[in-house]
Amino acid sequence: MINAGNRMVGLPRDTHNEGMSLMNDPQVWTLIGSFTTITLGGMTLMTTLISRATTNAVDGLRGELNGLRGELNARFDTVDTKIEHLDRDVGMLMARARGDTSSG
Repeated sequence: MINAGNRMVGLPRDTHNEGMSLMNDPQVWTLIGSFTTITLGGMTLMTTLISRATTNAVDGLRGELNGLRGELNARFDTVDTKIEHLDRDVGMLMARARGDTSSG
């Protein structure tokens, strides 16, 4: 739009709203309040949803870690038992190699 003297070129001639506001002050403040409320409500909603999703994800990871911990403990117990048996067998073989017949 080009300003040509008193009127704007490109606008229809029948729009004579020079000096008039499209909205009065209460309407402007109502719009500002509405947009602010919508913005803050959206931010609150997003914060709540992100917080819940993060909490659920962390709780799921805790459950997975507890299950893994139990499985690893069971496997370590099995390895400990095998090592104890191996130690007993090696001790018996060493005794036999030395000629000690009392430990077997």
